[in-house]
Amino acid sequence: VSLSAQNIVDCGAMFHNRNCGGGFMDSTYGYIKVNGGIDSEESYPYVGTKSDCAFDPSGVAATVSSFVNINSATESTLMTKVAVVGPVCAFVDNSQSTFIFYSEGVYHDSGCLKDSMRQAVLIVGYGATKDGQKYWIVRNSWGANWGQDGYILIRRDSHNECGIASFITYPVI
Repeated sequence: VSLSAQNIVDCGAMFHNRNCGGGFMDSTYGYIKVNGGIDSEESYPYVGTKSDCAFDPSGVAATVSSFVNINSATESTLMTKVAVVGPVCAFVDNSQSTFIFYSEGVYHDSGCLKDSMRQAVLIVGYGATKDGQKYWIVRNSWGANWGQDGYILIRRDSHNECGIASFITYPVI
């Protein structure tokens, strides 16, 4: 079931999120918990601009009972969480032009900072190329026209590339 991003854009400001201007994952979880859930994408579709909050309790697709924040995780811990919990949220440094204009391949930029939490992303998995280069499969929020259909492969086991393991969080359903 796809969850409504528009629900968060329109209704999440009361929890210190700035609509399309950014926000924090744990604030989003707090909103979902207090609100009694988040609508499905089908019941509250994405329109790409801020609108009045139109949350409908009959459209709730998921709830959150709590959430887990892990500061300064290792890539090994991150890998375990992705394998056991499923997709987890993280912050990465997206300040390099190589990140902004990423289109394919396994991303690596030595200028990418490990302690700059600029962009919230969703780590959905991990893998390796045929020649053994390890990577994280990461969904960005910039739409399907960016990267590889909205995803980036960030080099794994590379001493916390772009800070991918510096702060991870996930909801407890």
